[in-house]
Amino acid sequence: MNASLTISGQLGGRSDFDDYRQSNKIKSARFLYDRDERGSYSPVRPFGLGALMPGETGTFTIGNFPVERSCKLIKHENLHFEYKYSGRIEKKRFAGLPIYCGFNAREKFDELGNLIESVVDYTGSAPEQFIRLADNSVYCFTGKKRVRTVLEPKAKFLVTIIDDFAAVFISDSNGYIVADSISLKGSCKLMKLYPDLHHECLARQARQVG
Repeated sequence: MNASLTISGQLGGRSDFDDYRQSNKIKSARFLYDRDERGSYSPVRPFGLGALMPGETGTFTIGNFPVERSCKLIKHENLHFEYKYSGRIEKKRFAGLPIYCGFNAREKFDELGNLIESVVDYTGSAPEQFIRLADNSVYCFTGKKRVRTVLEPKAKFLVTIIDDFAAVFISDSNGYIVADSISLKGSCKLMKLYPDLHHECLARQARQVG
């Protein structure tokens, strides 16, 4: 799919969303947008994936940031399908010249349209991303290396790891955070879900938003 459009981050901004979701077996509306109704990003959909439909390519404006993205579709023998992306985000301009953050990304879905894995690798600092945590507080992150999400098949949780901060988020199948390694409440729940990750994944360099 090729497009050139501006996306506000509000769920009502796309008239063709329902048809697209049905025809491509995409399960969750949350995965197709960068922010929830309160303006907070989901760690499952960081810059490079958020606000764009799976497989969508073109030139976009997400928030205040121009984004370019190309895509390659790979079909696997086990009926899974995978999208591979390359692109760049224009973060700001200096002396009239754009300053970009490049990225490579991929996301894999099963034959039923469930997200199995997504990875975004950045060439530099991405724009700030605001994440609302399990205790309803909001933190600000700047991804600089990699954000990876994998499906925990037994519990059906999505586990997102932000490498720069050693931060871990546990999301439900709709992308909403149910536990995290930052807030005390979330951390306790995270320890019960993933005891091996708990002590290794305490967040650092995160800034709480008032």
